[in-house]
Amino acid sequence: MRNRVRAQRIAELLSAPWERDTAVREEAAHLCHTVAGSAATFGEPGLADACLLLETALREGRDHDVMPALDVLRSRASGDRSPEA
Repeated sequence: MRNRVRAQRIAELLSAPWERDTAVREEAAHLCHTVAGSAATFGEPGLADACLLLETALREGRDHDVMPALDVLRSRASGDRSPEA
């Protein structure tokens, strides 16, 4: 449940203009890191992978990859376990 709430917070952070806001980018990346670790610990590898994908895009400045990665995160956080999600 906590991971779902954190995933929603990540989506909220990235729904507003975030590209030039380092604080928002860092908070979203930090939350991704937190959720990835927790999800991996509690048997949600799809959610963990989605968070790592988004965290990497944010930290490496690959802005064009952020929204597709966020879509995957939203899908996994909603319980979709398909590999293509």
